[in-house]
Amino acid sequence: ITNSREFCSRMHTANNPCTVIEYEGVDHGFFNWGGDYFDRVLADVVDFTQDLQQTRLEKNLKGSGTQHDSYL
Repeated sequence: ITNSREFCSRMHTANNPCTVIEYEGVDHGFFNWGGDYFDRVLADVVDFTQDLQQTRLEKNLKGSGTQHDSYL
């Protein structure tokens, strides 16, 4: 987890989004298909990417001066 935290710190320094979510008491590979945590980890990834998309949309709208209903 130390490497993940350091990586995320460097990403922030480079002005890139990064989030480390820790799952206590699990071993490496705990998120693999069929595991108890798969759905939870997948939901966290989806949340992160949706937040990232929303942030980029807001940034683009701010810079363009144009309102759009959607952004892909």
